Amino acid sequence: MRGNTRTHLSNCTRNVHTALHHDPVLSRLVDTSISRTDYMRALSAFAVFYTTIETQRKILDLWPEYSLDAECAALQMDLGTNVSNLASSFKFGCRATALGGLYVAYGAAFGRAHMRKNCVARIPESSHAFLKLSNQPDRWRSLVDTLDTFASNHLALRRMETGATIAFQLMNRAAVDMRAPALQRL
Repeated sequence: MRGNTRTHLSNCTRNVHTALHHDPVLSRLVDTSISRTDYMRALSAFAVFYTTIETQRKILDLWPEYSLDAECAALQMDLGTNVSNLASSFKFGCRATALGGLYVAYGAAFGRAHMRKNCVARIPESSHAFLKLSNQPDRWRSLVDTLDTFASNHLALRRMETGATIAFQLMNRAAVDMRAPALQRL
């Protein structure tokens, strides 16, 4: 049945995923008192996350159809600067682990609609290219099918779980890094 692996990965990562909803940087995206500084910090965390995942996808030369170049370009446009990544300290290691990470990156698109509504209303003067990206349901369905295909191998399923968990941890690390005092001037 389509989506069993997606549901499994969602269940395996529920705690780390839910914790991100309460992160002091990321949660500002749905807060009615969001400031431009809050917005830029949160986008910077997303930029590090997406750029790192995409860098690893390219290093492993995997799935060009699941490229995150559009997300990376939109974030660069919103931030007005090149984005650093954590690719030197973050590695997927194999196809199945990378697939778990891509599941997290593509799944994050579903939260953008709620964030978009709040951010456009509260800080209309800011660029919202990232938040305005479409969800691309055909690519999501294709990714879900790929997850299900890989999950037929028990070891690959475990590696996808690891990849998804690592990707959520990467997002957490990027958000924590945006809390640093040096970023007060954003």
